[in-house]
Amino acid sequence: MDATPDGRIELAIPTDSAAAFRQWFCFRARGLTPRTRSFALVNAGDATYADAFVGYSVMASYDQRRWFRVPTAFDGEVLEFEHAARAREVTYAYFAPYSLERQERLLRRAARSGLARVEVVGRSVQGRDMSVVVVGDEGRDDRRRIWVTARQHPGETMAEWFMEGLLERLLDEDDEVARRLRGEAVLYLAPNLNPDGGFLGNLRTNAAGVDLNRTWDEPDEEGGPEVAAIRRAMHATGVDLFLDIHGDERYPYCFLAGSEGNPGYSERLRYLENLFEQSLLEFNADFQDEHGYDRDDPGQGDLRCASNYVGEAFDCLAFTLEMPFKDNLNAPDEVSGWSPDRSMHLGASTLDSVAVCLDDLRLLAVRGEREREDDGALLALAVGGEGEGLDDRLHAGLHLVVDELADGAGGLDGLEGAVGLEDDLDAVLALEARGVAAGHVVAAAEAVAVAGEGGGDLGLAPAGVDGGAGGGGGDAERG
Repeated sequence: MDATPDGRIELAIPTDSAAAFRQWFCFRARGLTPRTRSFALVNAGDATYADAFVGYSVMASYDQRRWFRVPTAFDGEVLEFEHAARAREVTYAYFAPYSLERQERLLRRAARSGLARVEVVGRSVQGRDMSVVVVGDEGRDDRRRIWVTARQHPGETMAEWFMEGLLERLLDEDDEVARRLRGEAVLYLAPNLNPDGGFLGNLRTNAAGVDLNRTWDEPDEEGGPEVAAIRRAMHATGVDLFLDIHGDERYPYCFLAGSEGNPGYSERLRYLENLFEQSLLEFNADFQDEHGYDRDDPGQGDLRCASNYVGEAFDCLAFTLEMPFKDNLNAPDEVSGWSPDRSMHLGASTLDSVAVCLDDLRLLAVRGEREREDDGALLALAVGGEGEGLDDRLHAGLHLVVDELADGAGGLDGLEGAVGLEDDLDAVLALEARGVAAGHVVAAAEAVAVAGEGGGDLGLAPAGVDGGAGGGGGDAERG
């Protein structure tokens, strides 16, 4: 740190404690007087994601509870901001920190709630607890197993704010969705997978300099005991749905990344991804599905990453959920940008989407080189209860869906007479041939049948248009 004759305070962003990553900063200025001060992070151009500082504004707080943004400039080399403080002490940060002390208070509240217990499943490199909050009756095999992890990358502190919002709602005795989840599922919540990295002020790595989200296929007990411990716990419980919570330096949006590149990715998983993503669009205005990482090509998913590994190992719905360090450009907030409060709200909203998917998580939990006809038969069996077709109500719903799709497209080749098809599976397969997932068709048929009418937006689209997580138009590294 240095100060120039004109009073500008110059600082340098440090690297991670045992690795070359450079991005995270947090410092406190004391003894300030009520005049404008200039601060400069002089090596910002050498940061790991230096281009991410374009369009970024520093966060500040007088009490570390209420955070606001300070107008910031980046010229490619120096990140600079001016601030006329209204108090003698101000904390400035890349994003609002989430301290180990606050984490301990959160865990104590969970343990005292009577609705959860806190288990220590292992230790970090420096010996800190790897804590998991367990909510639900583990004694029931029919309970879906939901895992949510956060802060593999310790500088992505919005992930732990997200977890606080999710956990606080889950433990609300008056919340109907929370009551249902507590009664029908078991949730395992790991709010901080990298406690050492958080303590050390690292961006991406643990105390050994390891990026934990690149070790899931073969975790190192010495260099990455954190992942090894969580992975053992997952294999002991099983996983039906997995969410790994992160923050992205570049993208000014909230988005999901799925497991479409995994070798075992299937129509069932694509259906579940779409169901979860479309519901989250409904439940949270900050979430969107137009912008995000490029989708992986088939078989090219990186199994070193948590969501890909868990999705493949358990044949389950698995997502990486990303939030911005900047602001949400779809709903900008000039005062706070993306903030702890918005992160917490997204965490709470995510429980709605978990509840929407709950009953379908074990639908067709099979894998193999089946013909499309076999997959269609299994879909019919799962939804209709009859191996040869759907019940009368679902049969009618299915053909209303087929008819509307044909009409809505101005008549798709081969589908103009689809309502005349007597075989339900032929109708499903005819739509599949046009690029519409069979699982989506049957789900829409069920919805139409329940409503007793057709019409409206059925949420069906050809594969590659709206058939899974993520947007497009990005070359950023996942997670």
